[in-house]
Amino acid sequence: MTHVLIIEPDASVRVRLQRELGDLAYRVTTAGCGQDGLSAARRQRPDLVLLDLDVQDIDGFDALRKLCAPGSPPVIAAAPVHDERRAVAALRAGADDCVSKPFNLAMLGARLDVAARRSRLERKRPVLRIGDLTIDPAAHEAHLGGRHLRLRPREFELLCYLATREGRIISKHELQREIWHTTLGPARTVDVHLSMLRRRLGESATQPRYLHTFRGVGVKLRAPSP
Repeated sequence: MTHVLIIEPDASVRVRLQRELGDLAYRVTTAGCGQDGLSAARRQRPDLVLLDLDVQDIDGFDALRKLCAPGSPPVIAAAPVHDERRAVAALRAGADDCVSKPFNLAMLGARLDVAARRSRLERKRPVLRIGDLTIDPAAHEAHLGGRHLRLRPREFELLCYLATREGRIISKHELQREIWHTTLGPARTVDVHLSMLRRRLGESATQPRYLHTFRGVGVKLRAPSP
């Protein structure tokens, strides 16, 4: 049974989500404030975390960054509907996904299912080696030239997806469909994560080594030229 930790300041929402996600066969634990949520995440080691960015005892983005440490479970941030600015900021801060409030249970359940399935699949993949880049999906670790890359969960998944398709140009639409499992929402989500991944690899769009962009077509991961 997949364990999801919900960090939500509204008691009525916590009760509702615990009941309804429980009906969907999730094991649900809850926390009403950010500090309690951080403690629960360390103590309980859930499979997924759902964080309302409007927690009141600490800054929601500070809580998000702490929850998104390397090796942590996928974190889905929740922000008010139509607040694209905060959604983009949450993705930049490390969230694997962002959902709108008030919650649509069907959509939330689908997003949680996708995140849980993705996490399980990563643990079964073989080690990948491209140039000086080594990716171990089971350990959720990546190294570049022997240096450990501190990747957040969605950045790691994006790197794995591109690495298993080395040398092939992948469209942003495909990335959105296969990694975020949606064709809805702004393509900016993909752009944000590609930008962060480039930064982790120590390169830029204008001076690429591994991650090459083809304007209007897509992006390709390949080993640097000798």
